[in-house]
Amino acid sequence: MCVITTAMAGTTTAAVLANASLAATALSAGLSAYGSYQQGKQQSAMAQFQADQAAANARAARAETDVAEAQQRRKVAQTIGTQKAALAASGADISDMDTSAANILGDTAEWGDYDARITRYNGEMKAWNYENQGNQYAAQASQYTQAGAIGAGASLLSGASKVASGWYNYKYGRS
Repeated sequence: MCVITTAMAGTTTAAVLANASLAATALSAGLSAYGSYQQGKQQSAMAQFQADQAAANARAARAETDVAEAQQRRKVAQTIGTQKAALAASGADISDMDTSAANILGDTAEWGDYDARITRYNGEMKAWNYENQGNQYAAQASQYTQAGAIGAGASLLSGASKVASGWYNYKYGRS
């Protein structure tokens, strides 16, 4: 009877150890899956923060552009005013559109408008670059979320496979 009890105790101990091993494998797979999921969430959150920052930079660039364009137009208006005063002081008729004085004022206005439009264009390009960068970060955020979910699923499947293999080996005595 002593031999049977010892054999049974050995079998019970082996069963407990086998079950503990399978539980540890399952827990490890679960923790790995959770880690993959959390890593994906953190990377996604960082990319989304960068996307939001890029959008804020684009808004700031447009606001700066509005100010710079307005300053350029005021500068041109001041230059035209100075030119009109100088031309009038020299006796030129600035009301006659066929005079060289009118041509000078027209050229100043035309080139001033050109400079203001170039200022606007450069600012819009800067804002567009920020928006494009933000779109890239937003796409990365989505990819990180998906990668975290895929990594979690892969960890769970791998763990399930290891648990199933361990159970099968224990159940049918294979190693």
